[in-house]
Amino acid sequence: DHPVVDVSWYAAVAYCQWEGKRLPTEAEWEAAARGGLPALFPWGNASVDKTLANYSGSGLGTTTPVGKYPATGVGLVDMAGNVGQFTADE
Repeated sequence: DHPVVDVSWYAAVAYCQWEGKRLPTEAEWEAAARGGLPALFPWGNASVDKTLANYSGSGLGTTTPVGKYPATGVGLVDMAGNVGQFTADE
């Protein structure tokens, strides 16, 4: 119910290869995170607060369940905050 943590970039790449997939490029990830909108963040242009993402200043202190925050315009959840994301060109 929570995101996976403490995974290396190499382990993420290996998992993707095992699934016959690949990590997205940074540009692909950013396009998906914005959900097709010309926005700064997955939730739009509003400043972040703990109702929109789990981040270092939110005071939550741990990961939050997957899907707790609003989805992007294309239905993706948890595209910012909670844990770091890897990209293929990182």
